[in-house]
Amino acid sequence: MNRLSLLLDRFVMPVLFTLLLYPVASFAGEHSASRSRQAESYRSGETSDNDKRREREKRSIIRMIEELRASLLSADEELKETGKELEAITLLESPQREKDFISFRAWYYSYTDWLSDEIWNLEEYLELLSTGSGQGGRAGKAGYDRMLKTQDDLALTLEKLVKHCKGEQKRLARILDRQKKLRERYFDLENRRTRIEKRTVERSTLPQVDYERQAERLMTEMRIVQNELLALSPVDEDILKHYAVLAERGLGEIEWLSLKRSKYEILRDLAAVNGQSVRQSSETMIAAYRKAIHMLEGETGKVSRKTEDLDRKRSRMQPAGSLKEVERSREIGDYYERLHDRYDKENRKLRVLIGAWNAELAEVMSEK
Repeated sequence: MNRLSLLLDRFVMPVLFTLLLYPVASFAGEHSASRSRQAESYRSGETSDNDKRREREKRSIIRMIEELRASLLSADEELKETGKELEAITLLESPQREKDFISFRAWYYSYTDWLSDEIWNLEEYLELLSTGSGQGGRAGKAGYDRMLKTQDDLALTLEKLVKHCKGEQKRLARILDRQKKLRERYFDLENRRTRIEKRTVERSTLPQVDYERQAERLMTEMRIVQNELLALSPVDEDILKHYAVLAERGLGEIEWLSLKRSKYEILRDLAAVNGQSVRQSSETMIAAYRKAIHMLEGETGKVSRKTEDLDRKRSRMQPAGSLKEVERSREIGDYYERLHDRYDKENRKLRVLIGAWNAELAEVMSEK
């Protein structure tokens, strides 16, 4: 009996224990491997989602850089043109023209400096994002809000310059109008005095005292008119046209900034959702893309109407007057042509962007 018990303890019981324990260990191992595979799948999906978010943000930044570069190119072109016009001013022209051109060029320099700084900042962040070092947010809503604020400040400065030009134009126009009326009044008084003198010599129809009284009254009025004429500052009509041209050019740039502001707002609102996960915010992202596309389609209508307006302005232009006035007309005509080209390019870019966002919308919908 003792030998049988010893045999069971040494050989049979270990075998039975092993047979009973194996299924439990096997199940535990399989369960652990399953959980490991699920965790790895989740991490893989999260990594893929992060990569897609990063790619969307990179595309958004690249588009913004292209926008700013296009604006910088246009501003540099205007600096070049105003530089030529500044150099063409002669010593015989009003020194005020030179001062006004310098003021406008100072604004363009501020504008181009800002554009260059924003491009540099975005390119630096894009490089960080490409290496996986970017933290996000710098090119998001806050970044766009900062850009919009700076551009609004630049637009306000330009509005003040335009207001100055329009104010000077009106002031000088009033002086010219007053001078014209005074000259007409002076010539009328002189003609009346001449007629009275002629009638008196040929045939006296009035008593001598009445003639003297009339002549004295006319001479007094002529002296008053002459003194007022002398008191008025001389006005070169070319400077009047100069202010009209500068005001029109300033308004053209203000309208262009307004168009850009609308586009930046659309980009800002879309950038606010670009950093979100499609898995968690698919409906929000789809709604944002659809809204952005709809608003861009509205912008294409604005651009088309602006090009039509510029076409009408160019067709109505009929250069006339002095050589200087004709030259001012040529300046505004050339500006209209450059601005028209700007809007044409913008229209094409808007349509390309609409197509790109439609593709991204389809991509987001496929990831739901």
